[in-house]
Amino acid sequence: LGGFCCLSAHPSQANNSGVNTLSYASFRGFLDMAHAQGAFPLASVHWGDENIHYPREDHVLFARLMALKHTFLLHGHHPHVVQGLERCDDTLIAYSLGNFCTDEHVSWSIRDMVVRHTPENQQSFLLGVTVENCKILGYEVIPITDMGDSLVIQDQEALDNIAAYSLQ
Repeated sequence: LGGFCCLSAHPSQANNSGVNTLSYASFRGFLDMAHAQGAFPLASVHWGDENIHYPREDHVLFARLMALKHTFLLHGHHPHVVQGLERCDDTLIAYSLGNFCTDEHVSWSIRDMVVRHTPENQQSFLLGVTVENCKILGYEVIPITDMGDSLVIQDQEALDNIAAYSLQ
C-alpha cells in the first residue's frame, strides 16, 4: 500500500516532512518496488478538486500513463464527492470514493471554514476488489448514502450517480 498527496489538493504540505508527495518518479518507484517484490500495488491518493464530480485532466492523464507501465489499483480521496471509476487495461482507478461517513465540522486549519453536508457529499462507495496473482479479476461497487442518522447501503440513486461520473 502506498499513500500519496497531490500538491494540487494540499499545496501547503509541500515542505512538510512525512508527506509523500505525488510525482511521476515517486509513484513509478512505488509501482516498480511492489512488482519487484511480487506484490499487487494498491495506491491511496489525496487529490482532486473539492465538490467537483469529475477528476482533473492532469490526474486522468497521470493515472493512465502509470497504467501503461504497471497494473495497480488506485483509490482517490479529497473531493468529498464521488468521481467514479475507470479501467485502463488491467488497472482500476477510482478517482474519488466520496465522503463516506464524515460529519459536518469546523476546520481548524482553515480559519472560519465549516464543512456542511449537502446531498452531493452524502454519497460515497466502498470498492470490493478480487485480486489473484497480481491481477484484478473483478470488482464490486457498493454505494452508500449518509442520511445523517443512518447509512443506506446499495442506494440505487448513488449507484446511478457513480455510473454517470465514471469515465467510459
